[in-house]
Amino acid sequence: KFLSLGVTIVVPTLAYALVLLIVLSWLFAGLTFFIDRYRVPVLVLLLIVGITTTQSRASDYYYELVPQVPGTAAAPATVLNAPDQSSVIVVAANGGGIQSAAWTARVLTGLELQARKEFGPDYRGFGKSIRLVSSVSGGSVGAMYVLNGYSPDGLPADDELARIVAQAETSSLDDVAWGIAYPDTVRTVLPFRIVSRILPIDRGRALEAAWNRDRTLGVPLSSWREDVRAGWRPAAVFNATIADTGERLLFSTSGLNHLPFRGQLFEQAYPGKDVSVVTAARLSATFPYVTPAARAQTSDDLPQFHVVDGGYYDNYGMATLTEWLDQALNGSQGAIKKVLVLQIRGAPGGTDPIYRFEGDEQCPQRSDPRLTKGTRRGWFYQMYAPMSTLLNVRDTGQLAHNDVEFKLLQQLWQQRGVQIESAVFQYPGANTPLSWHLTAEQKQDIERYWAAELAGCQQQQSWATVKQFLQGVNQPVAGN
Repeated sequence: KFLSLGVTIVVPTLAYALVLLIVLSWLFAGLTFFIDRYRVPVLVLLLIVGITTTQSRASDYYYELVPQVPGTAAAPATVLNAPDQSSVIVVAANGGGIQSAAWTARVLTGLELQARKEFGPDYRGFGKSIRLVSSVSGGSVGAMYVLNGYSPDGLPADDELARIVAQAETSSLDDVAWGIAYPDTVRTVLPFRIVSRILPIDRGRALEAAWNRDRTLGVPLSSWREDVRAGWRPAAVFNATIADTGERLLFSTSGLNHLPFRGQLFEQAYPGKDVSVVTAARLSATFPYVTPAARAQTSDDLPQFHVVDGGYYDNYGMATLTEWLDQALNGSQGAIKKVLVLQIRGAPGGTDPIYRFEGDEQCPQRSDPRLTKGTRRGWFYQMYAPMSTLLNVRDTGQLAHNDVEFKLLQQLWQQRGVQIESAVFQYPGANTPLSWHLTAEQKQDIERYWAAELAGCQQQQSWATVKQFLQGVNQPVAGN
């Protein structure tokens, strides 16, 4: 398996879980056989071993640093003005595991395909109008594949767009399970430097290998900077969170005029250092237990904080987008007159209604709001109500704050002659997966809900908003 990470379903995930249980059963049975004679409980021995091994730095998790490609990142205003047009698009893609990854890829490639159907097969105006993608968690994975597909001509041909969606939908849960069952277990039991050198992989790096199947995402993130400055690749911001302080950590191919509020830029925290594109996406998508909280693998006198999922701070990517866009417009010297913000959400949030397909109809039917589900509770609910509230209010609270900040930004720049519009592409189905595996039925649902979106079934009519915006950007011509 070590030599075939990323190959689809070599051994099922549950098989690795079973192997781990078998090994632990053998280990505990053997320990019991030998130490029971001395009346030493196995749990006491395990507690001693656990306390001892957790003190070793070798048992911690690390991500690899690489040299930074020479050059500086373009300022937000430079990025915004690069296409030499007065109307631009910026994108925020939210978190939510493989569901958000697949939905982000589906929306961005689907809009490109739909624009080509509307304006002609040679039209490339949609992809070229995108100036920034601020992504979080699973959305970062989908954005990574889309951004990697760019060339000086914009987004690739139709068949390559379909391949991007397939990449985002491909399961990597088996690779994570292998990492837990084998290298992570060995490193936990034997937390020695020599073991880390012999086995320099864990479930986080196994996940990276699975995502980097075609070996094009291992390049330094800073290698995309010149493409961004040249104007043919959108700027990328992979949002992560510093576990030790709760601050944002931004992996960006665009500079910022000043540090983000309550946050840090990776390039300023680690001068001259960089991470690969796939590592940046992995760190942005480090949600609990599936992926380990990792710190930089360096012996230099550099920060040693742990990086976790960007969704802890802002699961929608809008906090970074509003800051970046405000800085970009401030420096654009009035060149930009219209901005379209695409908000991509992989699942319904808060009390949003959900929709279900009944049979083979084109449009799904609205279901009861989720607030009515599970309201009849017994006394046991009081045991976990506080934790349940914390988890539920995270998304709802973040979404409310993001909406307020975005409206304030709209009002500010409307007074200065800049029109900022928003189009929300939200997956409306229920029971979206948060792991790194999609079933065939779930993949089919993504396609059906996307077709319903284009057909105008949803109340937001988001495609109509994008179409109207593109009509006003420029009159499409062949090769544009």
